[in-house]
Amino acid sequence: MSKINGRWRAIEPYSQREVLEFPRYGKGGVYWFNTVEALTVADTFPELKTIVTKFGSVPDYYNRMTWLMARLPKAVLNNKALIESVSQISYKMTQVTDPKTGVGIAMRMQIDGEKNGNAASYLATFDHEDTAFCAGCGTGAIAQLILTGQLTKPGVWPVEQILTTRQFEETLAQRKLSVTQEIS
Repeated sequence: MSKINGRWRAIEPYSQREVLEFPRYGKGGVYWFNTVEALTVADTFPELKTIVTKFGSVPDYYNRMTWLMARLPKAVLNNKALIESVSQISYKMTQVTDPKTGVGIAMRMQIDGEKNGNAASYLATFDHEDTAFCAGCGTGAIAQLILTGQLTKPGVWPVEQILTTRQFEETLAQRKLSVTQEIS
């Protein structure tokens, strides 16, 4: 689901390709992709009228294959043996391509709206050469904040609802990671 102009809409997965610029990787194709963040960001920031989550891979032929898989009949997608075979083939392909293309991550968030009555745009980007390293840093940051008593709210929460901006920025800096931010 995506929130478009204040209304939730079902969007066909891996549709509506868009090419975006990512600092480390240059231009990359991204596609509509439902993630839980579309829901948690909408809950955290109800004033946002449009929330779209997209996903893409480099090299682009992985996107093309995922697009194809998303359009297979449900009977094919429910065939566990076939899906297991495709998974094994895909894994073997990544073992060949990862040494050439890397295992990095790039994220981009854009917010268009108003600031002081004028049209404004906020763009935040993050990239790193190692996706697994970044995932570990995120998990470690949450554990650090819990163990040092800086994070005490009981329960399970989305990161954007539990961390202050200051906590987020400090734990990133401690791990020598940063988010590039532009406001225009």
